[in-house]
Amino acid sequence: MNEVKKILSKENLDLKEIKYLIKLKSSLFKWSVILFVLLAIIITFTTKNEYTATSKFLLESSAEGGNNQLRGLAGLAGVNLPQLGSQDVNIITPDLYPLIAASDYFLLRISNFEYVLESGEKITLTSFFSEFKSGSIFKRMKKSIARIPGLISNFLSNKSDKPTNPDSIKNSLILEGSEDLDFNQIAFYSPLEKNSINELKSRVLIQFENKVLTVETKMPEPGLSAQVNKVIIDQFVKYVTDYHTKKKAKNLQFLESRVKETENNFINAQLQLANFRDRNFGIVSASEKTKEEKLVAEFNLSFNLYNSIALEYEKAKIQLQNEIPVFTIFEPVTPPNKPSEPIFLKNLLIFTLGGFVFGGFLAIGSIFYDYLK
Repeated sequence: MNEVKKILSKENLDLKEIKYLIKLKSSLFKWSVILFVLLAIIITFTTKNEYTATSKFLLESSAEGGNNQLRGLAGLAGVNLPQLGSQDVNIITPDLYPLIAASDYFLLRISNFEYVLESGEKITLTSFFSEFKSGSIFKRMKKSIARIPGLISNFLSNKSDKPTNPDSIKNSLILEGSEDLDFNQIAFYSPLEKNSINELKSRVLIQFENKVLTVETKMPEPGLSAQVNKVIIDQFVKYVTDYHTKKKAKNLQFLESRVKETENNFINAQLQLANFRDRNFGIVSASEKTKEEKLVAEFNLSFNLYNSIALEYEKAKIQLQNEIPVFTIFEPVTPPNKPSEPIFLKNLLIFTLGGFVFGGFLAIGSIFYDYLK
């Protein structure tokens, strides 16, 4: 009977015997930890460096100042306006910013811009991520192994690796009574585009807290990380601004045409009244007086209409300005001077703990194996 079986066969184990069992299997702990530490070292030094660029912006609102301007303008025109609210149910609230940044549509726009690599080459992120293999050798092996079941499934079902034709998908979606559906609103992405979108989702982080918008981008080159961060900020501000102002910009364009039209009508009415008075100066006639009163009424009507439309036009311009979000930069993006990943101490700690846990399971398994022999 071996020592392990002899000890475990006893009804009661004392502390000395438990310590002996641990000492007996201590080599498993030691070699397990050594193995995991070596893995941490190998993974750290085979993983490509990643650089994180960060920028911070303060989101301000000019709504209150715009409302004060509008009330002052209305006061000059003799119109008393009530307190105007600054909230609009159709605007994008800051808590939606991370969702916008993570949307496929937005990330695809970011992917299609050209960026300059350290080598001087200009390339889109879609092409870059198709050529660049992120992570360590072990991570790439893990991804390759994870793809094996899918490849086997595709092979057995005779599926082609070519992307599905969008027209065939549209045709398969056409059901009875659906002739009026607009299938152009369905987004179709190529495998390379989808790969680029997924890469960016894991590399871009936008957070909004206490009116501060923080944008973080992680890329394998410091310059590329800063460029992507800058493009995201520019496109994000443009997207939010366009969304906020689109409706009011159309309204402003309509009012601008109405201002020109009513101004021309007012000028014509003014000229007609002046010409009539010049032609009939000193003539006293009831019929001429009636015509003059009609022209005066038309003049007053055109003036009041022009004045009202002009006020609405100025109001619309101020409201449009109010809708534009103000992003004040207080931490501009700069190329990072040191990599943010991999972190050796972090990997070492995780793998060391993993080695202890794995060694513990090995020791327990070895003890039970010796007992059952």
